[in-house]
Amino acid sequence: MTLISPRPMAPVEWDTEALFKEAKRRRRRRWAVGLVSLLIVIAAAILAVQGSSSPRHPRIKPGLGLPEWNSPSTSSRPAPTEYVAGDGKGGIGVYATATGALVRTIAPQNNGGPDQQAMVTSDGKTVYFARPNGGCPGIIEVGPVSGASSPVSVISIPGIVAVEPSPSPASSDLAWVGANCGSDNTSSSLYVTNLSTRTRTDLGPYSGSNSDDGVAWSDDGHLLAVESGSTVRVIGVDQTTTSGRALIAPDGCRTSSPAFVPTHDQVAAIRTCYNTKGTETSSSVLVFNSTTGRPVARLFEADPGRTIESMSVDSSGHVLLGVTNGSGGAELDQVKQGRLVTISAVSLTGAQW
Repeated sequence: MTLISPRPMAPVEWDTEALFKEAKRRRRRRWAVGLVSLLIVIAAAILAVQGSSSPRHPRIKPGLGLPEWNSPSTSSRPAPTEYVAGDGKGGIGVYATATGALVRTIAPQNNGGPDQQAMVTSDGKTVYFARPNGGCPGIIEVGPVSGASSPVSVISIPGIVAVEPSPSPASSDLAWVGANCGSDNTSSSLYVTNLSTRTRTDLGPYSGSNSDDGVAWSDDGHLLAVESGSTVRVIGVDQTTTSGRALIAPDGCRTSSPAFVPTHDQVAAIRTCYNTKGTETSSSVLVFNSTTGRPVARLFEADPGRTIESMSVDSSGHVLLGVTNGSGGAELDQVKQGRLVTISAVSLTGAQW
């Protein structure tokens, strides 16, 4: 999920109380029904996903001066039949792509607050998610999408709220963000943990937004796309968060929620732009050259009054978008042949496959 701050150039603060307020503001924009009180850093309110028919929205519009992006493999490979998101009761659930209906719950909510930030491995078999622990620390758990066994803790460090889990393509490493808690030092850092040796590497300060998908791996596992202030930076896994190449964006625009696409050296990201008064003027998904940082194609451009809040791209290039409108409603859509096809009209953003 993407945090859209009213003034995109403002610095991001990671102190715990500020994150409570930012997360609450973001959820008020995203959900169609109700609010859930946030009990910890990067909390998320979850609505029940209801199945719906699949109305088609207008085709992708020209206007950004870029060609339309098309995956070379989506026509020959079907989209995943399931996706993972909140279960509407504070836990993590699995949903049917065809209907948007909840199939099963992987992990019910515990006493610490609603689970959030579910990220699925590239083979679609395993899901990582952040689990609030009622205070400090916050942990990351992992479990099978099949629900065959209960999730177990994989990241739990005293004094650290662990969020933003992002498994590598081979599932051998886990990138995640750790925010200090319980002290005056409220900074956060990007880490990569080797899941076999438990070796943890600190890649440097993390300055991304309060987002559910601010870190992404390239298909070969050599690169990370990481939210960095108001943009996204592409770095090598052996580089720091201040190195690499930043994706180019005009003044007054925020680039967020990166996802590598199955095209050589390309990464997609949401770009949201604002006028000088802080009013949103456009919301789109662009595809960038990860080497130069320049946009090379347009994946989708939202109609006025609608905001793209989240994105998931599978290994074949099938795309899920979480979209909100000015009235606070949210829906989950799949991009098909240049159109948005609604999976659930009363839904949540941040779904992953």
